[in-house]
Amino acid sequence: MNKDDRSILEKIKDEAGQSLTAGVIAIIASKLILDVDLSMNIKYLSMEMPLWGAIGLTVAGADAIAYASHDFIVEKIPQLQSLGNIENRVAAPLLSGLATFALISTTISPDVSIINSAGLGAVSSIGGRYAFSMIQDKM
Repeated sequence: MNKDDRSILEKIKDEAGQSLTAGVIAIIASKLILDVDLSMNIKYLSMEMPLWGAIGLTVAGADAIAYASHDFIVEKIPQLQSLGNIENRVAAPLLSGLATFALISTTISPDVSIINSAGLGAVSSIGGRYAFSMIQDKM
């Protein structure tokens, strides 16, 4: 396994960029996948907010939590080193997918398709990582 020699600030910058990119992708894709009115206001973290903001924050937040848990927790446990980045590649899309499904099913419709809503979060997480790496390569 390759040891990650980036500084903490470099890790935070990279992962924040990936997570924010995932949130933007989720906002764009949610209109196409879920066909919902993104301007509708919902209760989110005890405040009124447009649905597009809630979806973007949910995906970006779940993505960031997954990456942070890898970099600051899993990476420090020697017994988990053999997993390499496998856990990180699975955890972020899984957590983003579950968080998106929870958001949509509790605020919009309990009948929402788990495949569509969880897929939205998972694909946005994967797409955010890919798009951010493509942007970094161009810089």
